[in-house]
Amino acid sequence: MSSNFMDPVTLPYQIAAAKALVEVSNPIGAGILVHHSGNLRAAAMAD
Repeated sequence: MSSNFMDPVTLPYQIAAAKALVEVSNPIGAGILVHHSGNLRAAAMAD
């Protein structure tokens, strides 16, 4: 799974999706969870 935690517009949805992934992973016995966070481009920083 990949999320962009640096986008303030979609941040609540990204956090909710990441939490849901953890909730689903535990019951199926996933011992390792890889999650890639996003990045913030210079142009977005000006906004």
